[in-house]
Amino acid sequence: PSREAFDHPSFSTLGFYAYDDFLDFGLELGLKETRVKKMLDLLRTEHEAVYVLIDHSFLETETKEQYRSMYKENLKRLNISLSKISV
Repeated sequence: PSREAFDHPSFSTLGFYAYDDFLDFGLELGLKETRVKKMLDLLRTEHEAVYVLIDHSFLETETKEQYRSMYKENLKRLNISLSKISV
């Protein structure tokens, strides 16, 4: 598929993939909406285990901080819905 096949108003407006993009992608794959929403709800919830794994890794301290920061930023982005902003 071409790049245009994955264009979405959410990405075009926000400049990053957010909730709406992943919801529509799951639906495009033929998954049931309720199932996609359940999977996304799991992914957009903060999990303490992620921080435990980062803390117990052999990464340098600075790199651990970068991983924590990226995780928090990705959670924030995944919790943004253009459809809810536009309403």
